[in-house]
Amino acid sequence: MTALLRHPPSLPDLPPERRSHVRQRTCFAVGKLTEHGSERVCIVRNLSDQGVGIELDAPPAPGARVRIEARSLEPADATVIWSRDRLAGLRLDVPVLAPPADQRPRSPRFTFARNARLIVDDQLIDAPLRDIALGGARIGRTLPARTGTLLVLLVGELSLTGRLCWQDGGAAGIRFTRPLAARELAALLEAAR
Repeated sequence: MTALLRHPPSLPDLPPERRSHVRQRTCFAVGKLTEHGSERVCIVRNLSDQGVGIELDAPPAPGARVRIEARSLEPADATVIWSRDRLAGLRLDVPVLAPPADQRPRSPRFTFARNARLIVDDQLIDAPLRDIALGGARIGRTLPARTGTLLVLLVGELSLTGRLCWQDGGAAGIRFTRPLAARELAALLEAAR
């Protein structure tokens, strides 16, 4: 072990810093990257008022036009400035404004038009999914249950336990008892394509 301390591993050469603005914060929040109408899960690593650093499998090429959204970032249009390995840097078209202190930001929702099944009070019910996020999903029908009812959402091979949190106008919201991990959400979206 002491040999490692005497001879630290060499680090790859990093490009020179080119930012004119200081990063506001390091986030590590789940984000939604939309390119040509296709939504993908990404991790927002850092954020400044002018740009966003993201991580995802196969980032878009430099010059690509994208839309980025995260818990700490309202949907914003951007241009990919650089990409390398699993990382990319985006320049925002319009500077980011911090959300109002009284507004509770939520994780981005991903379009998920797919049929699923629900187990509610020992009944098996078919339900069209409309969108999904880390913490829950919206289905396109009302359920024979009250708010707070425990249920199981079956999507392909995945079973997600949750509670009915709202119903309105032919739709219902489910809050998962255990939020999805970013990788689970990405795999679920990829399987639906």
